[in-house]
Amino acid sequence: MTLRDDKKEIFLQVLSETNNIRAACMHADICRRTARNWVRSGYVTNAELETAKNTYYENIRLRLTVVEIKKKLGQICVITDKS
Repeated sequence: MTLRDDKKEIFLQVLSETNNIRAACMHADICRRTARNWVRSGYVTNAELETAKNTYYENIRLRLTVVEIKKKLGQICVITDKS
């Protein structure tokens, strides 16, 4: 793998976690123009972007489902400062 491939992997991973291009660029240590050029040239495909987006939304759905289940079971606790 090249450094460019490593940066692409980081970019797509962070994008799938945040759905935020600026954050993905920052973590991959690339500028937004580079990300745009990667997409324009096909180095990052629309399918890869779509997969990252879908992964992000699926993780959000899973988190919401867990919260809903905990609410139904009465397991949501409020943490208070006892100092």
